[in-house]
Amino acid sequence: MSRERILSVPITDVEKLQGASDDDIFAVCCNESRVLVTLDHDFGQVLRYPPERSAGIVILEPGSQLTPNTARSIDRVFDGSE
Repeated sequence: MSRERILSVPITDVEKLQGASDDDIFAVCCNESRVLVTLDHDFGQVLRYPPERSAGIVILEPGSQLTPNTARSIDRVFDGSE
């Protein structure tokens, strides 16, 4: 699974956001015009995180866990989107 490919940002940038508040993560995505791809259902609160302020929010429902097959499928969705 290539988190760098899926997220299209250097992995070190992603790691800097680990532990950040949802509000901070949303702000970074908005400021950088990035689509937020997450497992966190909190980002579905449209009054708190208005989708029109962002490049998009995708909340994944992979089942009980994110598997390598799921990650490959996500990667195919974003293939060529750059």
